[in-house]
Amino acid sequence: MTDDAAGRSLRRALAQSTRARHEALHRHPVFARLLAPDLSQPEYAASLRVMLTFLVAVEAARSRVGAFPALGLAAAVAALRRDLGDGADRSIRMLDATAAPSVLGALYVAHGAQFGRQVIGRAVGVALPNVRHHYFQAHADTGAWHCLLSTLNTYPGQAAAERICDGAVSAFDFVAQLADTQLSGGGLACDDDAHASGADGRH
Repeated sequence: MTDDAAGRSLRRALAQSTRARHEALHRHPVFARLLAPDLSQPEYAASLRVMLTFLVAVEAARSRVGAFPALGLAAAVAALRRDLGDGADRSIRMLDATAAPSVLGALYVAHGAQFGRQVIGRAVGVALPNVRHHYFQAHADTGAWHCLLSTLNTYPGQAAAERICDGAVSAFDFVAQLADTQLSGGGLACDDDAHASGADGRH
């Protein structure tokens, strides 16, 4: 099997192994409410906190393994912190990914989550016209996505493919746990949601 064919096979395996979890997250209230016309500021802030905590954890895991510099998440993390302001959690929650293949699986989830942000951004803009939504206004980094897909081609073999898929599955489970915690009122940061509705609106 050529590297390109192996990469396509791995991408199919990733999609299949994560599909149920991906669809479940779309239905999770923390994320489903983002498209609601009556979205509230606390609900919006809750979704931002989940995404920020997840992306910070993935970026920390990437840094720990010292790999994939072109797949860093600094821009997305910065946008979320701008949107949350003082409500942004500065702690780092550890993602259970300690080897490069599993981290690559988590990066697949993190970068894939950035597609469709503008659709959500438009809905948020209608429901909450005065909130900051730098993260949801940003275009997906297609260059990083193509780099990620190319990187998948460099991991041939069933063992590596399984570790990458396991990393992606674990990443989805991590997000689901964060969302459940947020929904139950456990919180991921301070409870002051006013910072997600700053007077500077979309700026």
